Amino acid sequence: MFKLRSLSIILFFCSFLFIIKSYGQQNITDSLRTVIDKKSSDNITLPLYYDIAKQYYLIGKQDSGLIYLKKGLAVAELTKNKEWYCKIGLRIGLFYALMSDADSANKYLEVAEPYKMGILNDTILAYYNNHKAIVAINQEDYEAGASYTIKTLEILEKMGDKKIAGAMIQNTVNLIVCLKDQKQFQLGEKYLKKILKNIDYTKEKPQLDLLYFNAAALYLESKDTLMFKQYLDSALFYNKQFKSYVLEMNIKASYAEYYFITKNYKESYKHYLEVYTSFKQQNQINFIPAVAIGVAQALPFLGNWEAAIPYYQEAIELAKKDRAYRILTKAYDHLNKLYSKNMQFEKAYEYGQLQLQYQDSVSNIASKKNLQLLEAKYQNEKKEKEIATLTLSNTQKELTVLRRNRLLAIGGIASTALLIVLGLFNRQNKQKRTIAEKDKILQQEQIKFLERQQQVVSLQSMVNGQETERTRIAKDLHDGLGGLFSTIKMHFSSLQHENENLKTNPLFSKSYDMVNTASEEVRRIAHNMMPEVLIKLGLVQASKELCNSISAGKLLQASLQSYGMEKD
Repeated sequence: MFKLRSLSIILFFCSFLFIIKSYGQQNITDSLRTVIDKKSSDNITLPLYYDIAKQYYLIGKQDSGLIYLKKGLAVAELTKNKEWYCKIGLRIGLFYALMSDADSANKYLEVAEPYKMGILNDTILAYYNNHKAIVAINQEDYEAGASYTIKTLEILEKMGDKKIAGAMIQNTVNLIVCLKDQKQFQLGEKYLKKILKNIDYTKEKPQLDLLYFNAAALYLESKDTLMFKQYLDSALFYNKQFKSYVLEMNIKASYAEYYFITKNYKESYKHYLEVYTSFKQQNQINFIPAVAIGVAQALPFLGNWEAAIPYYQEAIELAKKDRAYRILTKAYDHLNKLYSKNMQFEKAYEYGQLQLQYQDSVSNIASKKNLQLLEAKYQNEKKEKEIATLTLSNTQKELTVLRRNRLLAIGGIASTALLIVLGLFNRQNKQKRTIAEKDKILQQEQIKFLERQQQVVSLQSMVNGQETERTRIAKDLHDGLGGLFSTIKMHFSSLQHENENLKTNPLFSKSYDMVNTASEEVRRIAHNMMPEVLIKLGLVQASKELCNSISAGKLLQASLQSYGMEKD
């Protein structure tokens, strides 16, 4: 999106000034200068120094405005007028901030700091925090900018109906700019909805185009295209009523970006080209590089990628003069991708290397800025300590008056505190005794649990021993006696085959039957002591076999249902 960083700052400053029509500003300036020359009282001329500087700024003569402000500061110092010394000093700091001279701005803001001057007027405090925010935003320290802007908003809310006209809107704009850069979209949306809910549309229309424009930028950054377009339409509506050339071009460039995002490349190219041509005619050199890249980025999608090259080259030339390394990096990145897509890899490689080179420059600049920001934060911490010291000093003076009464109160509080401490001590002892008793009970229960575990282990060992013995006996019966009886049966069979007369011998037949019966009985006893099906197939299958055996007698029907035995 096409960005003008100083736009909201400049318009915010204007909101702190009275609205004066441009055609009469030079005449007003001359009149004020004449009045200053004739006035004899220094206290009367101080507001005039302030006003004439404002008029010089509005006609673009910041240097002349600074001359009168510095004269006014000298008069305020000479007459020991703290309030006007503070006001004029803050205004000088603001002038330097808007001229991007951060060092001079901070110098005068610190000299005229209202806390040091002992001026705790809400209007002056609002000016001070607002000017500090502007300096921070100019230095791209958006975290500090947001902090000072929130303080300004808190003071303005406290002032109620006495607050400066339009100040709430302009400070909200500054806060949205800071929060957008820090990717705090939800917080930015919260402040946006709050200001939209409280706007007096009959009085504050001149600021609404800027508010809606920055709201659109917030939603574009958060990838909400629908809300981006909605707020952009509102910005355009109010800008048509209160013309601002720079903001008008910014809005048109934003529409161009919207069309590009929604892939309407023809409309995107048309809008970017209109803004580019206008800035060319108005000789607004600083704004041309970003818009030229916007024109160029749409051309490849319209089937004319070669026409984009001159726009990129123009953006690069102007950005180099202005040392706008971010613009350079973006232009080289686009050229790298453009040539690569069109199979001109040598050119693509060349621009890719340039992109990396300037990207490193951006990183170095960012590192330097980070160091400067750290230094600024350190100075701010020192300042806050000074403020705390001053506040503490004032508090101590107030406490001196109440000290006698507080001594009595302290005695009562001390007695009460002693009783509370004794009560807490007694309560703590009771808690300790209770905890000790609970620990004792817990230990006894743990001993009982271990004893029960020991019993279970003993029983398990006994059962395991019995099972082992049953297995051994069953094996001995089966392998020992069972095998012996089987051998005897074989011998009987052999004798029967060798001597045919034995088949008719009753004693032989009875002996053979008894041996066979004894063999089966031994097998049955061994099987009952340790069934083979129990060993091979488990308890469930063994139980089913038993049920089948009982049911086979037809005297009793047995069935089995098992639950939770899947892992048996």
